[in-house]
This record gives sequence, structure tokens and C-alpha cells, in this order.
Amino acid sequence: LDMWTILLDKTKGEAREKVKTVLRGKGLEAYRKVHQWFSLTSNMAAQDLRAKLSKPRPTAKEEDVIAALENWETEYRELTEMSPESVLPEEWRKSAIRELLTGSFKQAISDREDEYKTYDELKAAIYRWGMNRKRESDSTAMDINQVGGQSRQQQQQENGGWSSEGDWGHPQYGFN
Repeated sequence: LDMWTILLDKTKGEAREKVKTVLRGKGLEAYRKVHQWFSLTSNMAAQDLRAKLSKPRPTAKEEDVIAALENWETEYRELTEMSPESVLPEEWRKSAIRELLTGSFKQAISDREDEYKTYDELKAAIYRWGMNRKRESDSTAMDINQVGGQSRQQQQQENGGWSSEGDWGHPQYGFN
């Protein structure tokens, strides 16, 4: 078997069509055409992804920032695996993840910008802020600590600072 026959047998779709444009027996030329086509399309995909990662869309809600940041990092890792020369300088990466921020979140990070010297420091600050925002949003949506219209804090104030929910230090157990 020659290389052309093997390429014809092992390829599909556009790659197979590239092999067919070369005369039988010219396997090296067919391989070169497939490789050139694949490199060109891969390079275009890397360029498109690099452009998308450089200017991501801000999130609609502040509590969605963590998921957006994780998606951004996954796509960035895929880009650098696909095209190692596409590694973005640290300042560009910091600028890109700032684009994900919105509202008071964006303002808070901006106000303390000097504290975040590296990409990892900025990312850690975004994670902290995002986790707090997510927690606030979850507790606002459904306060699981409310029983009978009273929050846990209100119940504890009425019970002398003790929680009656499994708190073994409660006076009813003989501990003061």
C-alpha cells in the first residue's frame, strides 16, 4: 500500500476531499495538502478563540462571575494547548478577566486594583468576592434559617444568645 491509499482510507470529510485532489501515488503531496489545510484552519480557530478571550462579555449577574471565570480559564487552557504561542501576557490576562465583572463588583475590584499585582492575586480576589456574592444571593433567594418568620439571629436573641437547634450549650441541657 502506498501513502495516498492509506490517507484516502483513513480520512473523512474535507480532509478526504483534499487527498482526492492529488494524483494516486503522490501520498506525500496529499499529506502536505491535508497538513497545510489542517494547520490553517487550526490557526484560524486559535485566532478566533484568542480574540474572544481577550475581550470576554461581562456577566449579567454578579453571582455568575465565578462560573464565567472558570469557563474563561478552561478556554484559555485549551487555547494554549492548541497554540502554545498564544500564551497571553499576565497584564492582558488580568485585563481580560476584569471584563467579566459588572456593577459594584467591577467597582470594588477597580478601587483596590493596586493590591492585585499578579493575575493569581486578582483571580483570588474575584473568587472571594464572587463566593460572597453568590452566598448572599442564595440566602436572599431562600433563607433556610427562617422558621416561623424569625431568623436564626432573632431566635438566638430571644433565647439569651443560644440556638435551640441542637446547641448542646443551651441552658435546657444544664450548661450556662
